[in-house]
Amino acid sequence: MILHSSIKKLKDTAGKNYWQQRVSAELLFLYNLSAAGVGIDTALLMCAAEKLTAALSENGAVTKADVIAAEKALAPLSDVAKSYTAHMVAHAHIDMNWMWGYQETASVTLSTLRTMLDLMKAYPDFTFSQSQASVYEIVEHHDKEMLEEIKERIREGRWEVTAGTWVEHDKNLSGAEAQIRQVTEARKYLSALLDVSPDSLDLDFEPDTFGHPADTVELLTSAGIKYYYHCRGESGHILYRWVGESGESLLVYRDPKWYNDDIDPYILSDMPLKICPLGITDMLNVYGVGDHGGGPTVKDIKAILDMREWPLYPDMVFSSYRGFFGTVEKNAESLPTVRGELNFIFTGCYTSQSEIKKANATLEDRLYDSECAFSLAGICSDRKADGKGFEKAWRAALFNQFHDILPGSGVRETREHALGAFQEALAYVNSEELAAIRAVSDMTDTDGLSDGDAFPLGAGAGYFSAPDRGYLSADAPYGGRVRIVQLFNTTSLWRKETAKIVLFDLEGELSLLRVKNSAGEDVPFTVESSGHHYWRHYATTLLIDADVPPFGYETYTVSFEDRDTHTSFRADVNPRLHSFGDREIILENELIRAVFEPVSYALTSVTDKRTGEEIIKGGTFNLAYESLRRGESSWAIGQYMQVKDLCRSYKTKFLDFVKNGHQSSVSYEIYFEKSRITVTHTLKKGSCVIDCSARLDWLEAELVPGSVPQLSFALKTAKDSERFTYAAPLAPVVRDNTIHDMPSLGFVLGGGAAILCPHKYGYRGSGDTLSLTLIRSSCDPDPYPELGRHDIFFSYGAVRTAEEAEDILLALRHPLILHNAAPHKGTLSKKHSFFEVSGARVLSVKPSDDKEATVIRLMPKEEEVMLTFCTDIKSALLCSADEAKAKKADFENNTLRLYRNEKKPVTLKISLQTDKCRKRGTK
Repeated sequence: MILHSSIKKLKDTAGKNYWQQRVSAELLFLYNLSAAGVGIDTALLMCAAEKLTAALSENGAVTKADVIAAEKALAPLSDVAKSYTAHMVAHAHIDMNWMWGYQETASVTLSTLRTMLDLMKAYPDFTFSQSQASVYEIVEHHDKEMLEEIKERIREGRWEVTAGTWVEHDKNLSGAEAQIRQVTEARKYLSALLDVSPDSLDLDFEPDTFGHPADTVELLTSAGIKYYYHCRGESGHILYRWVGESGESLLVYRDPKWYNDDIDPYILSDMPLKICPLGITDMLNVYGVGDHGGGPTVKDIKAILDMREWPLYPDMVFSSYRGFFGTVEKNAESLPTVRGELNFIFTGCYTSQSEIKKANATLEDRLYDSECAFSLAGICSDRKADGKGFEKAWRAALFNQFHDILPGSGVRETREHALGAFQEALAYVNSEELAAIRAVSDMTDTDGLSDGDAFPLGAGAGYFSAPDRGYLSADAPYGGRVRIVQLFNTTSLWRKETAKIVLFDLEGELSLLRVKNSAGEDVPFTVESSGHHYWRHYATTLLIDADVPPFGYETYTVSFEDRDTHTSFRADVNPRLHSFGDREIILENELIRAVFEPVSYALTSVTDKRTGEEIIKGGTFNLAYESLRRGESSWAIGQYMQVKDLCRSYKTKFLDFVKNGHQSSVSYEIYFEKSRITVTHTLKKGSCVIDCSARLDWLEAELVPGSVPQLSFALKTAKDSERFTYAAPLAPVVRDNTIHDMPSLGFVLGGGAAILCPHKYGYRGSGDTLSLTLIRSSCDPDPYPELGRHDIFFSYGAVRTAEEAEDILLALRHPLILHNAAPHKGTLSKKHSFFEVSGARVLSVKPSDDKEATVIRLMPKEEEVMLTFCTDIKSALLCSADEAKAKKADFENNTLRLYRNEKKPVTLKISLQTDKCRKRGTK
């Protein structure tokens, strides 16, 4: 302790005295080596420290002569000190659109990288590492001369490309396919742009990402990533192996300092305590100014050049991340192991800026649908479309997943750019999807289904046909007394469900309507509404019993019976009777029974009729006010100061109760504070969940300082639960009971019940309560991000297993796609499935980079995975995620089987005998 006290005194009194800082840093490093078990002559240290403290007491400062004498006396310890290597890695943390718009992101990128190139000219030993493919895209677009200079430095080995992903992205809120594309898009783009090996892009550099799900290991290793750098998350280790459920692992460094570290004399003094227990002699120091770019400074470089000459300090080298990881990798098997997710950080980021989050979820889902439709069309048609726009659309989606954009911790300009990029990407995605579906429809034999009077209805028809289908562009419908309608299914599920069909300008007696399937059989249907018009076009909405095969379609006809009918002028409902009263409302089908209390219309009970158990004892919207102690409301959720049951605390206005052969629904409206919510709960035939649509006019903000308003939907379950299941990128994750929001990609499940939502991410499971946070008026750094109108869709009900929840969510995220077809001859049957999958979840179906095959990415769930196609397989390859590496997969005729559950994504590249894909019907 005497030795430590002496060194501490020297350090604490050093002030700006260079020589005293230098010697106290050296002594502290040697002392910590001794404390970590390295053989150091502490008596020699003590003697030097005593002489220095005596000089300090006598002269009031330690002089250069004192330090030179001390270093000479301690010269026998120099070899030990220099046996440790500090890898000094310079980087610039450039936040994409954090507190500024894209124009500033581009500006700071160019100015930062220009400074780095100038520093390389001035200091020949200086090396630099830069992450994020988006950074290099900015350079390509705005300064091609600079790009050539960067490429030259890369060839010299002084500029390390650490852009293993498109951006430093959020991992809790982005889907599995998006996270894989972060790697593959970066690899494809940079290997071509910078002439670097794709295999060299094997580091995922995520210094500021707000938590890491358990699936991260499988997602990254399947895409070719070997190394991982982060700051937030795991706090027990700095260098470790992160092992996934599959057994795959990443070599991980958690920076014990920070990614924006400054070079000061004591920067390495305490490192022995962290690295010596691991049996290594290498340490990593990441330095450079951020978050608004900047990178290392001349001061940093001069300090390193000086400090590496200190005789009693580690060997400091201008290095790279690969230089460090490559050195310590030999000790990987002896390093500590970590399993599971590395969360939770910044729980407010699961809900802040809800429109950005909704756009992200929508674009991910629409990209999946569109690429799938594009690929299926390629199997059976001679389309010439190249699909290059998907690359641009994906890159827009990936950019918006940056860890300050998708989590909602940006400013107004952040949101504006994100939503603008979303609209532009979606324009291509929707257009490509409709073109692909039309191509498949044109190949379908619909000859004879119409009486020949089909004609295009013209502009305007279809304007409001799909408001709940992810902003899908309106299809161009046909008119006539016989309508041909196709429903397309982009999922692996056989979709037996109630589907909505919108027909425009349908002229005739609705009581004479008939709906038939491709086999000519009558299909049960209900006329939900008619007369809704847009200018001179009138819409009729039907609910039908849909039966659509996986990755395929079914064709229906809607026509009028050819017989006379007599119209009664007598009202169907006695006008002297009211259609509602102060009594409970019941929504019921063959699976569940839901009861809503009178007046408030709060949910009071849901019974699972399959078991006879009451699984939900209550449900309502809650208005809460969070405390905010130190700002940062977009990052952190505060404790609740007040919670109000919206249904029971404010006046509820009854709007409607509807019951027909396909669904029942109740609608009401609540005015609260300055806002209004209009709600419809709908229970469809054959469904175990109730669909809730809410139009929210939200005018709540932080009017009371430190008070953040939020709206949630909560269920009270009949049973308490200790653990709850949440959706994660690859497989559901089970977490302990908690009172905090948890990240989920679509549901929380517990007590036999679930809440599911395709575009919300903040869920809670605590005791007997499930809840979904619908909106939060976070107030900084953007003061008013949520004011305005929001359309929210979610479902809740009796869900018993995680697999059942996944299937329901899959159907919610990918509704059946409606197409109005024309009569014509074709080579495809009226009902068709292009392929079926069992034993696995499909992550994506997309065109191959070489355009000659279809890529299918799967997450195995069972020991045997089987794919059965509508035609014979020409070739099948098991590929890396980027298709760069491949080996043959066994198949027989039209069937491919995988007999191992790898518990990680599997990428298949399939070529089919497309000329045989003809009129093979689906039963």
